[in-house]
Amino acid sequence: MIHTIKLSILCACLAGFHCLTSSCKGKSSPSTQAAESGDKFGAARPKIVVERPEHHFGNVTVGDSLVHSFVVRNSGTQKLVINGVVETCNCTEATPKDREIAAGASTTVELRYRPNGITGPDRQSVTLRTNDPENPELPLIIEANVAPDIMFEPDTLHLIVDDPIRRKQVARLTGRVFGGRIPMPGPAWRWS
Repeated sequence: MIHTIKLSILCACLAGFHCLTSSCKGKSSPSTQAAESGDKFGAARPKIVVERPEHHFGNVTVGDSLVHSFVVRNSGTQKLVINGVVETCNCTEATPKDREIAAGASTTVELRYRPNGITGPDRQSVTLRTNDPENPELPLIIEANVAPDIMFEPDTLHLIVDDPIRRKQVARLTGRVFGGRIPMPGPAWRWS
């Protein structure tokens, strides 16, 4: 019995060595081929690609309504499916033109951004959820420098009524008209 087991192991080792050195060389299973090519998921799969996943709107004003279209491409060999869109705040809304993208095809995702009350640098993201096994969630990022709708210069005004030297103070109120900034006629307040 012991000799039979040893003989079986010896035959299996010789067969494996023969396969490595002769007729089996160069032949491999699909899973081995995928591992050798570096693709752990095999050859047939979707692959999401966004060349520019970030966009900077520049200087904007509270209340502006801005739109940017991101180009989403499927560089894989199977259909890419956008399963969902996750937005980080109520100031963004993303709408994919197509939810299913054929292999080699592309579509756009229109992202609307409306800064609502946040001033200064703002960074928001929208995440696309897909069936790409390597990249199931892909963030699309937008940035902007948000200016307030109305600005005061100076931003702090001290009202000193009892000081005889500083009896006159001037403040300027700047508003927004047709998307640009213009000073309102004359100083907003004068008192003496």
